[in-house]
Amino acid sequence: ALDDATARFARFARNHLIREDGSPRDCSREQTIDRLYNYPWLAEFFLNQFAMRGDAADLKEAGRILSEYYARGGSRFLAF
Repeated sequence: ALDDATARFARFARNHLIREDGSPRDCSREQTIDRLYNYPWLAEFFLNQFAMRGDAADLKEAGRILSEYYARGGSRFLAF
């Protein structure tokens, strides 16, 4: 059940939360606010998906998100 739920969330995130450039939206509706704290948790989710399933697409997604995070100033942002 957990595998199914996380796979469904991964599809939802790819379809509704992550922009084409790899940056997360604030919510499933397009918002103009760019909240850097959304990047690390979403990247960590995809890293965990990769660890569980071994699908390289999940690792690539995490990398895209983290690349955007640092491109937008993540090195100067305290993310928990």
